[in-house]
Amino acid sequence: MNAVVELPRQVRETLVEKFAGKYSIEPAKLLSILKATAFKQRDGEVSNEQMAALLVVADQYGLNPFTREIFAFPDKQNGIVPVVGVDGWSRIINNHPQSDGFEFRQSDEIVEMDKAKPCPAWIEVVIYRKDRAHPVIVREYIDEVYRAPFKRNDGSAVMGPWQTHTKRFLRHKTLIQGARIAYGFGGIYDEDEAERIIERDITPEAKQLLEDFPRPAPSGSATAVKQEAWSNTDADMKIWLTELAAEVKILFDRGDIEGAYDHLQEQNLDSDNLLAIDSQFDSKLRTAFRKIKDARATMEKFKNAHAEPNPATDPALGGAA
Repeated sequence: MNAVVELPRQVRETLVEKFAGKYSIEPAKLLSILKATAFKQRDGEVSNEQMAALLVVADQYGLNPFTREIFAFPDKQNGIVPVVGVDGWSRIINNHPQSDGFEFRQSDEIVEMDKAKPCPAWIEVVIYRKDRAHPVIVREYIDEVYRAPFKRNDGSAVMGPWQTHTKRFLRHKTLIQGARIAYGFGGIYDEDEAERIIERDITPEAKQLLEDFPRPAPSGSATAVKQEAWSNTDADMKIWLTELAAEVKILFDRGDIEGAYDHLQEQNLDSDNLLAIDSQFDSKLRTAFRKIKDARATMEKFKNAHAEPNPATDPALGGAA
């Protein structure tokens, strides 16, 4: 990665004012808010130049850093690794003026990678452009992009997104690679690529970001247990859980509380990952989710208690014991 080029003060201020006006935030507060959300770093040492670089990329592609359509990690030259979430990639594809739709195809051969769910051997995306006579077709193979289970510090394996959502992640990877070729998107990365870059060219600051955030709470508390689960989570899984937490929070903030709860439940997270992601939620969201869980449990008990007896299975009605 190249170091961030120093931007003229007038350019930086104009860009800050543009984003501040777009999201109804005071310009003086914009950078500090983004430093605490879209570009977290230990000790708050993110420079204004790094933030300006992130805003340039966000502005270029029309992405919202507050909903984590785009965020960033530092590189060794005080530059940034811009990371675009799945929602962000969908936005820039669908917003492209020449976009004319896309479709997926998949192999009939089903394979099973190490500890992963069954998955097609390959998935390809067919991207149509209004200004091209022929579509762009890109195929990605699971054995070339698959990431094995994560390892905790104690050597135990943790099932990550490539194990729990194998087909979905292969589809995401295929769409992103297809978009790069079809539309020439450059200088931005998906979460998986960013993690590989960080592993290869990691800075001490980025390492601390992934390993130490959030800081431990007093021992013995429920919060400490959740934050310990977070600190023991692999860096790649942290990125995926952060994205998932952002999706849940967006639904919650829109007032779709049950939708947010259901979206989280649909991921089928194991107990360790549930504890880890819970550390990313505030008390208001946790309380709302607990009420939904309790209400649904009560409803289920009521339904079971008042269910009509089944003659085929109820011994009192002549059914089988």
